[in-house]
Amino acid sequence: MNGFDRNVILWLNQFARREVWFDELMVLINRGVLVKGGVAMTLTWWLWFRPREDLRSVRTGILTALLGGFVSLMMGRALALLLPFRVRPIHDSSLGFVMPFATGPGDFRGWSSFPSDHAMMYFAIAVGLGFVSRGVGIFLTLWTLIVVCLPRVYAGLHYPTDILGGALIGCLIAWLLQRPPVRERLGGTVLEWSERHPAPFFAAMFLVTFGISNMFTDARQMVQFALDLVRRGRG
Repeated sequence: MNGFDRNVILWLNQFARREVWFDELMVLINRGVLVKGGVAMTLTWWLWFRPREDLRSVRTGILTALLGGFVSLMMGRALALLLPFRVRPIHDSSLGFVMPFATGPGDFRGWSSFPSDHAMMYFAIAVGLGFVSRGVGIFLTLWTLIVVCLPRVYAGLHYPTDILGGALIGCLIAWLLQRPPVRERLGGTVLEWSERHPAPFFAAMFLVTFGISNMFTDARQMVQFALDLVRRGRG
């Protein structure tokens, strides 16, 4: 572990177990979806229906931002599986980490710490929506850093470099997808389809934004369940 990670983790960890309500609040934020994906998706729908002269450009950017978030989440899980395993601070016995109240040593055991898929997905969405509305982009970037990512470091789920690495990758994905030719090819194509088929489009958009709100937890669990069944069958 590098000195930067150790110093930041241990500095934050000095506040653990001082106040039960504070630790429980951090855990509630970590486990909840309302203050994370709920806020981001509420602003997404607000941008979608807010009257604007350049409405087509706005909606194309929104669709591409959502795609960036999804791609970042999938890439985050792939990198966590492909890169060398990195134990989370909460499971690193050499660190001397003091677990905050309401946390347990079994949290995310067996899951690699790097990169943070939360940071990848939410920073990608924040940067992507920043191309649509600078104010929303700045707000969501700060919200992601302070409300989404900082509590995860406090709870020992990630090192600071997990967050920084995930943020950089997510921002890069968002920036690449928002290049005008790419944005028009991807978001523009979906938008044209939505104008011809509004009913299935909005049904799909509901599912997509709901899934992003909870980071597709149910879908990922179903996939894992199916993979486990296949392994048992082969065994």
